[in-house]
Amino acid sequence: MDTGGVLARYDEQVRGRVPAHPPPGAVIERDGPFVRTHYGTHGTVDHGPLPQPPAAATVRRQREAFSARDEPVHWKVYGHDPAGQGEALAAAGFTAGPERSLLAAAFDRLEPPGRAGQRAGVHSLNGGCDGNPWWEAAHALAAASGPYASTLADFEADGGCRYGERDAAVLLERGKVVAAGWAEVAEGTDFLLIGGMTGPHAEFPRAWRAMVEPPGRHHRYLHRPVPYCVAEAAGELRTALAAAGFAELSTVRTYA
Repeated sequence: MDTGGVLARYDEQVRGRVPAHPPPGAVIERDGPFVRTHYGTHGTVDHGPLPQPPAAATVRRQREAFSARDEPVHWKVYGHDPAGQGEALAAAGFTAGPERSLLAAAFDRLEPPGRAGQRAGVHSLNGGCDGNPWWEAAHALAAASGPYASTLADFEADGGCRYGERDAAVLLERGKVVAAGWAEVAEGTDFLLIGGMTGPHAEFPRAWRAMVEPPGRHHRYLHRPVPYCVAEAAGELRTALAAAGFAELSTVRTYA
């Protein structure tokens, strides 16, 4: 996999993206290259690569926009962003979270679901996130681990499960939920974005391959194949994903 080319696609297609169908109730505001998304419960600042760190007044303006709505805000800084961007956010009162690796894998290099038992024990929560008997266990596991690219609570608040677009799943061992994972297809891009996994289980991205197969095979809603999945990971999760075929694109740190 050409990691430089995949990172360039990620920067162009995913960062600063305004989805064609925003989550219900979300308010999206543009401020030059910056995209503010207000979900009501939280918010994000997003943008593509910048030529230089944002000015102090610009950073304060983003923070004040969320303070006015009483929303906590998250702002991601990547390892290939201009030097000094993290310092500019810290000077405006943001606090840096732990550094993680931005990893990507080509779906056609992952085992397809069902082969060699790779999907054994993975069960989707689609078709009824609310009231699903495993949903409460998934929330408990998610609350006890992390940090994540996006939390399971945010995933649910942003629209929850939608067949063919967003999926939360659990891994069962002897009938017990031992891990949870959640992901979404970034509509109109080449990427499925893994919001989080509560443990180092490569079974989840292998199972999500079913969401991105070409039309006519596994579902009828996807207009074109999605070749890549992306995750943010550290520690054991990073090691497990690397062993499953994921490669590092960059680093990422969330400022809040």
